[in-house]
Amino acid sequence: MNNLEMAKSYLEEALRRIRTAKQALKDNAYAYCIRQSQEAVELALKGALRLVGIEPPKWHDVGPVLLAQISGFHFKRKFYLLYWCYCCIFSI
Repeated sequence: MNNLEMAKSYLEEALRRIRTAKQALKDNAYAYCIRQSQEAVELALKGALRLVGIEPPKWHDVGPVLLAQISGFHFKRKFYLLYWCYCCIFSI
């Protein structure tokens, strides 16, 4: 499996978590909704790192890795990363 396929897999899992979170919200299961939302963000960020060829960390907080790497992205990669995250968040 290449980086693009892995990024797509991460995104699909993130979207699955978002759908689950929306249902949990409708069911007033707020804690579960928050947990699923947090997992969706984590998976989306790991997918974004994969999309640009960076191995995501095995731990939950990918923020430090993302911040350390983002300055090295080319403009095109930054654009695709932002677009991909936008699609992940708003194409629910």
